[in-house]
Amino acid sequence: MAYEAEGPTVVRNGLYAGIILLGSAFGLFVALCLAILALANLFPLNLLTVQRGVDALLWAAFAAYGALMGISWWGRGRRMVFYSARLDERGVDFRLGTRRHPDTCFFPWGEIRAVGHKRKGNAQYFTVFGRDGSSVEFSAYTFARPKRLARRIAEHVGQSIQEA
Repeated sequence: MAYEAEGPTVVRNGLYAGIILLGSAFGLFVALCLAILALANLFPLNLLTVQRGVDALLWAAFAAYGALMGISWWGRGRRMVFYSARLDERGVDFRLGTRRHPDTCFFPWGEIRAVGHKRKGNAQYFTVFGRDGSSVEFSAYTFARPKRLARRIAEHVGQSIQEA
């Protein structure tokens, strides 16, 4: 397989990260609406009953959950916007940092020792191992289709993905 004929391939998360950021904004909007609903059940205080108090408490708990989900997804989406992997005729170049602090790692094709796979909990993690001891680990929390990327790297170096 020669990448000279195909040209470089760049794997990014633009659309995937955008969907996560939109989901985050939606979660924060729903949390705000649920907080307003909790306050509407709580006030006026002269109409407060046990049932309205329980309802307000439940709506406030749902609002807190929505806010935490939105904040968590926002952080994940903001990090994923800058992740990329470039496959070209020289090798594979990973950029997994942020705009201000880029964390880059380049593997020439001849220096890739193995591509590994392991499952941690409910997520699949793939690792590219270099002959000099360096490695890069990525998952669905890093790239939208990590198995496809790992398969392309392994095919280019003439190996299969090794189970850990």
